[in-house]
Amino acid sequence: MLISTIPIVLLFFVKLVFSQSRVTNHLLALLMCSQKKYHCDHSDFCGPMSVGSLGGARYFVTFTDDYSRFSYVYFLKHKSEVFKKFKEFHAEVTNFINKRIKTLRTDNGGEYTSFVFEEYLKKNKIRHEVSIPHTPQQNGISERLNHTLQEMAMSQILHAGLLKCFWADSVATACYVHNRLPVCPWNVSPFEKWYARKPNLRYLRVFGCVAYALKPDNERTKMDARSVKLRFIGYPLRAKGYRLYEEKKHRVIVRRDVIFNETVFDTKYVTYPSDVVLVSTPATDDNAAEQSKPQSHDGDDGAQSLPVLQPVRRSQQQVRQPDRLGEWIEYIDTDVDFAQTNESKHHLYFCNVVEPKTIDEAMKMPEAEMWKQAADEEMLAHNTMNTWKLVSLPDGRKTVGCKWVFRVKNKSDGTIERFKARLVAKGFIQQPGTDFNETFAPVVRLNNLRSLLAYAIQNKLLIHQMDIVTAFLHGHLQEEVYMEQPPEYVKEGQKSLVCLLQRSLYGFKQSPKCWNDTFCESFCEYMKELGYVLMTLQDVSQ
Repeated sequence: MLISTIPIVLLFFVKLVFSQSRVTNHLLALLMCSQKKYHCDHSDFCGPMSVGSLGGARYFVTFTDDYSRFSYVYFLKHKSEVFKKFKEFHAEVTNFINKRIKTLRTDNGGEYTSFVFEEYLKKNKIRHEVSIPHTPQQNGISERLNHTLQEMAMSQILHAGLLKCFWADSVATACYVHNRLPVCPWNVSPFEKWYARKPNLRYLRVFGCVAYALKPDNERTKMDARSVKLRFIGYPLRAKGYRLYEEKKHRVIVRRDVIFNETVFDTKYVTYPSDVVLVSTPATDDNAAEQSKPQSHDGDDGAQSLPVLQPVRRSQQQVRQPDRLGEWIEYIDTDVDFAQTNESKHHLYFCNVVEPKTIDEAMKMPEAEMWKQAADEEMLAHNTMNTWKLVSLPDGRKTVGCKWVFRVKNKSDGTIERFKARLVAKGFIQQPGTDFNETFAPVVRLNNLRSLLAYAIQNKLLIHQMDIVTAFLHGHLQEEVYMEQPPEYVKEGQKSLVCLLQRSLYGFKQSPKCWNDTFCESFCEYMKELGYVLMTLQDVSQ
């Protein structure tokens, strides 16, 4: 009799010890957890919310793995969509772990106990455990998760000063961050338990902060701003980027190239303790006037109204804008003499010279003399380099057209430096195999250029930069290509002739390769004269 009571006494003693210690409570919770992924799954439903989300949702449902505590959240417009979301969740996790869910633990709500829901669980051999009515502690994992997500979401919205309609984005972001935070009883993140690797936290940003996303090329022109001001509202689940809200167009976009200002929340600014020196940063973007205005905090009464601020912990620091940057101004009247002032300024000069599209248009403009001179200089370069020779067009061959391209070159201060004309071939009508064969030409990598500059600076070497005038004209054309004569430069009695090209011309597809071959050949000969031996990769490997 004494022996039979020993297990009961030991069990009572173990329970008593576990109930008296916080550490042992964690151990007890650890013993009660599943030992494999999705042996048991917890779920709970939350809603309705007072306002709809951006997508019209008013509810959300969560599913949590008992083993890793990794959670999924889905948003619903109607309560009856719980079954649909569970099927999506079931398909996703079973495809990931290649195993079936064995147990689903929920409350006793009608959204989980419907006939179709129960039949689906039976069909997939999933055991359904429900809590007793009015006993939410029996489904404590999901209940606590929903409470945590709601508190995190509300805190983020209030901190960012966003409307309540962003609650779904805030809940999704809270769940995303919660999966990457350590949880009891293992003191590791659910992400690490689920994916067997530590999460990357470098890309996490403050919810609701101001973000500047790069505009695609097809959405901006030359003088448009390269970025647009948005609000950060979360992370996309199936893409590497950030979800951003554009207030002007009332739309949500996903972008990768984004710069964040995590201290600014549109009209709210972060203040720092009084022991930190605050330095005002001059605004340089389109919102400079708006950012320079003092804004008030919604927090303590002692908070000061300050512009965009950055913390600097060096005391008595004097911040002065470099003189070389000066002050940008715009003007049209070129008669204004800025030399009379003592201020250092940069002039963004908007000249009223229109760049012509054709040479006929250039000859009718007030700057016709300058355009004519520029075109004559271009033709002189072609005659000097013997770019072509005039011949009759052989039978069965077609000519490649050409056109004049005119540009106004400006100095660093914005004033006109010179008028430039370039004769360009219409290479888009070239036929492969007839007019060209190979077109590949290597280009310099920025990493190599940076390495070269760093090496020169470290060893105090001089760097010489040069520009080769009409570089492509130095390349020898291997193919037999015929081109029309340049407009306005056809001599009398030679209108029936065409240009048989001897050298590469701007616009041809093979011109970069021709110039690269010529440059490499000349460079190798120069290095041989200096005593260097040319070796190929095959020679080095041998």
